[in-house]
Amino acid sequence: MSRESRSEATGWLIASLQEAQRAEGYLSREAMLRIAKDTGVEAARVWGVATFFDQFRFHPPGRHAVRVCCGTACHLKGSEILLDECRRRMSIDSGQTTPDCEFSLDRVACVGCCTLAPVVLDGEKIHAKADPTTVQGIIIRSELEKKDGGPQPPVRHPRTVEPPAASSWSSSSGRLGASDASPKLRDDDDDHDHDDAMDRSRAGAALSPVPPSSFLAALRARADATWTALWDGTTPTVWVGTATCGKAAGADKVLEAFRRVTGARDPELTTHDSRLPTPLPAAVPELTTHDSRLTTPAWKILEVGCLGHCYAEPMAIVRHPAWPPLVFGHLSAASAESIAARLLAGEEPPFELVLGALEPNELLPTMEDMPRYAGELRWLLRRAGRIVPGDVEQYVRHDGYAGLAKALAMAPEDVIAQVRRAGLRGLGGGGFAAARKWEECRKAPGDERTVIANGDEGDPGAFMDRTLMESDPHAILEGMAIVGHAVGARRGYVYVRAEYPLAVRTMTEAVLNARAEGILGDGMMGTSVPFDVKICQGAGAFVCGESSALMASLEGRRGYPRVRPPHSTEQGLWNRPTVLNNVKTLAATARILERGADEFAAVGTARSKGTAVFALAGKIVNPGLVEVPMGTTLRRVVQELGGGVPGGRALRAVQIGGPSGGCLPASALDTPVDFDSLAGAGAMMGSGGLVVLDEEDCLVETARYFMEFARGESCGKCTFCREGTHRLLELLTRITCGAGIPGDLRELEDLAKAVAEGSACNLGKTAPRPVLTTLRHFREEYEEHILGKRCRAKVCRPLISYRIDLTKCARGCDACVGSCPTEAISTDPKTRKKVIDPALCVKCRSCARVCPAEYDAVVISSPAEPGTPPERSCG
Repeated sequence: MSRESRSEATGWLIASLQEAQRAEGYLSREAMLRIAKDTGVEAARVWGVATFFDQFRFHPPGRHAVRVCCGTACHLKGSEILLDECRRRMSIDSGQTTPDCEFSLDRVACVGCCTLAPVVLDGEKIHAKADPTTVQGIIIRSELEKKDGGPQPPVRHPRTVEPPAASSWSSSSGRLGASDASPKLRDDDDDHDHDDAMDRSRAGAALSPVPPSSFLAALRARADATWTALWDGTTPTVWVGTATCGKAAGADKVLEAFRRVTGARDPELTTHDSRLPTPLPAAVPELTTHDSRLTTPAWKILEVGCLGHCYAEPMAIVRHPAWPPLVFGHLSAASAESIAARLLAGEEPPFELVLGALEPNELLPTMEDMPRYAGELRWLLRRAGRIVPGDVEQYVRHDGYAGLAKALAMAPEDVIAQVRRAGLRGLGGGGFAAARKWEECRKAPGDERTVIANGDEGDPGAFMDRTLMESDPHAILEGMAIVGHAVGARRGYVYVRAEYPLAVRTMTEAVLNARAEGILGDGMMGTSVPFDVKICQGAGAFVCGESSALMASLEGRRGYPRVRPPHSTEQGLWNRPTVLNNVKTLAATARILERGADEFAAVGTARSKGTAVFALAGKIVNPGLVEVPMGTTLRRVVQELGGGVPGGRALRAVQIGGPSGGCLPASALDTPVDFDSLAGAGAMMGSGGLVVLDEEDCLVETARYFMEFARGESCGKCTFCREGTHRLLELLTRITCGAGIPGDLRELEDLAKAVAEGSACNLGKTAPRPVLTTLRHFREEYEEHILGKRCRAKVCRPLISYRIDLTKCARGCDACVGSCPTEAISTDPKTRKKVIDPALCVKCRSCARVCPAEYDAVVISSPAEPGTPPERSCG
């Protein structure tokens, strides 16, 4: 094998920039010059790459680095109002820092906590279901900190996470060496040494290879014994869901409460948050309970991923010898203490918190009996929330790596044929036939090939990939290894959004543990077939979800898509044949090889096989993840599994496929969810984000939001996308501000079609879809905005006004006064009735939310009543 080229070595450029920002909180001029010198990359190119990606900042952050999530679900639930509140309270705009360096303010495209929208982050602390009082609380806490102990030291910028420990290639079949603990810039000699080591390993392995089935059988025997002791033993065990949504809802406090009451410690299993499989001190075999009346074996408290029922977070599974395994939801620290204390005392658990049992029993219905689970077919999510994510033994005990063992015993061509017979299509949005892509890569000329797992998930409103990486990372690694064997690749990369720090840590831990067991490395599962995996972080560019742009990012370049052909299967990463698949596609691959192609092909439609995972968010009763057979209707997904729209309000639209998708009306709910049916309806499957809008959402404003996102994420390479999205945004902003004219609709439609036809990559080609679908299905709303200066949903702030109906206002109620963030509401000293000052009102709906239903005194009018000041954002 040839040595790594110097251009390949510069692939560490983005990682180096991230490391520098992590150290200083921002990228200083000196740091970038030092990186240029260390990498041999021109300083101008270092600057060009850094300024391309949203992750990097060039001024010191504040001690409180406040970020407002502006994903789809957060936008629908008031993220712009939260941004305005931050601007008012901190007197800075997005991207700025206060003069005293106390606060910095940024907006982030999406943090993947869509079920808890809107979300504000203060450093690494996630404030879920935020409102203007959340911002006030952050400021008050800052003031208290300064009073108690003076100014706090600057915090590290929260957009970056610790470097993944798996960033160096393994040079042995298993154990972590000192050089594996942190990333380093490699030169040609480093890679040459690695190649020699792999060659020596393959030569040795060829003398005494171990059949993969025997390797797996030995590992499975050990895993069975460990799991039996854990699941069927006498020790009570708790699995707490600590994926990102769970943590945002308070899972860490629940975890600590269980540990505090039970005195639990777990020396045997790696926890969800650990970066290395370091043993903990031995557990105390006997523990006196909190009331000193009983003695019981110490409990085991484990951290797992997400069960998908995000509406019920925080959640926990409790296995006690006296009861069937129970799933608890809507937990708090107090309720966790109650569960533990009652079970310790020999009492029955609080059944009002039980969602269902995990196993059939004579006492309680199971989770499968719930309408939500009964309508699902959990293939990709079957282990999520039920195993410790990074633990190899628990994964193997639940049929993990069985597909890889079978694949390694097959010829590569037979592996591809198996997947072709299954009918697997790419689950990242494109729907391209997986087997065809692999076959093209295998047949392409060249000695080196690469496999890339796309976990970038840049769609706002989507969190399926994050959950899979945080809950079942070995399924992704297994799929990558199978593809590596099928196409002849020795290396794989997992490309993860830097905004997903927990996913980065969990994937890193899984790679380390798979290496330690000999599953990854110089010889997979006892064979002479090498394959290893590296974790790489994206830097905050939606366009890098496009395959060629993602590879440019991995190469240390700006994320510019390139015109094809040649395709990436012929010339991909560093011009080598490359297979890039979404993480869900790879997990499905592991399932197909494990269970056979016929099972997969028997589910779905004629052209869309298997299952689809959707992230339900927005105005829906039960947000979270659902996995259904391809061909299931939107109505079943939204109304039956998701519970429909809360509060008795009418469903207005379903936005599916992220910024590249479309808005479908309620009349389209009988559309099947498969690649072809959704495309025929003007939308697309996308990665699986599904956001529900109700009658309080404006479809014109929704289209404007998505166009603002597309304009901001355009790489600017081609004119149609760069200029077209900008002009579309101008037109939509003018309409939502009440300044639209009748000719705007024709211009919108014509321009949207031109951008779709003329753009070079799929970002530009699909960016106009939200505009075209809303014009197609909700044209009357556009006409109301233009002709009547009216927003029927009362969302577009320039077209609405607030006042209080004095005939309904109660004298003794001051709820609205206390809720108003700008003190725009005053009390008449004589009548005790409330009055809103239009000059101070920022139309944040706080008063409407807190006004008691029996009074309903806040009146929101559209068109705006005379005398309403013009909106500042509309000039």
